[in-house]
Amino acid sequence: MKSLITSLLLAFAVTTASVAADNTTKPNGPAKASLKTAVFSNPTADKLHVIVDKSQGYTAKIRLINAKGHTLYVQNLAKKEQIAHTKFDVSNLADGTYQVEITDGTNKEVKEITLKTAEQTVEATRTIAML
Repeated sequence: MKSLITSLLLAFAVTTASVAADNTTKPNGPAKASLKTAVFSNPTADKLHVIVDKSQGYTAKIRLINAKGHTLYVQNLAKKEQIAHTKFDVSNLADGTYQVEITDGTNKEVKEITLKTAEQTVEATRTIAML
């Protein structure tokens, strides 16, 4: 009887050890690329700001595209850059809708922006003189 209990305990211990060994996490290959972006404009300075937070070790490309699909500007980000802040001068661009496309080869984000020249208001002044 003693040997039966000992054998059962030994079998239980070996089974538990085998199951515990299989619960270890194994790497699933290289880390996946991640891409976070922000696009905003500064209308007083005619600048378009693009901020990209990407995984280090991956390249990325920022493109400014007009409504006809033509690429106007391209900025490449190196593998070693993780966070990049790029400014595009949009003072010479016509009013209209443009797209900012950010891609790292795996992920792609497209932001739509509209450029519109602010209308200048002219104030009418009137001078009254008392005689």
